[in-house]
Amino acid sequence: MAASAGSIASDRARRDLLAGVSGLVFTVLYLTILLVLTRPLAPEYPSADQVHSYLSDNTGKIFASAVLWGVAGLFWILFLSGLRTILRTAEGRTSRLSTAAFTGGILWLAMTWTAAPVDVGLATRLQSRTDPSLYIALQDVAHWFVVYGFIGIAVLAGATFLLVRRTRILPAWLAWISLVTALTSLLFDLASPVGFLMFAVWMLATSVGLMTSPRTPQVTEETPMAEEFANR
Repeated sequence: MAASAGSIASDRARRDLLAGVSGLVFTVLYLTILLVLTRPLAPEYPSADQVHSYLSDNTGKIFASAVLWGVAGLFWILFLSGLRTILRTAEGRTSRLSTAAFTGGILWLAMTWTAAPVDVGLATRLQSRTDPSLYIALQDVAHWFVVYGFIGIAVLAGATFLLVRRTRILPAWLAWISLVTALTSLLFDLASPVGFLMFAVWMLATSVGLMTSPRTPQVTEETPMAEEFANR
């Protein structure tokens, strides 16, 4: 029995480690995309020549960014799946908040993957004398996809806050970081330094919490007993 319990604990620790490491890898890729590869066109209403010059000069970065978003999304799925497992087990039979958290994370990924290829299409298909209004319109479409995606981040971080506060399944400080992230995700989007910063901070904090925190939730009316939790 002891060997079986030890094996279960070991498997659980490996899954949590995989989720945490995946979150850290995602964060590195995310920061690389936004700090190194993203160079927005400065004029709010650029001329046709400015648009064409910008796309021509940054074609390599645009393609690299789109590829990295695809790779980062795979690590995001691993991270999100691990976080969902921990939150769902701690929550108990209802699983409402953990399901909401997972759905919010998938929404963010879907919106981001939808928005990311817009620049690729512009860089490869937009002609030199095309009306710059087309570029502006497509950029606005991509921007709003990201805004809707950040609503998903608000749901993910908000559900994490509630479950961590209720069950102590992850460090208490993560609950407050999650709360701030949820609020800033509703008030700001990716274009805002505040929204960008808090999402990156939340990812780092959650990844570290997954790798380092003991998995012993407080027992509530909706939370499984410790023995059931240990055998998830």
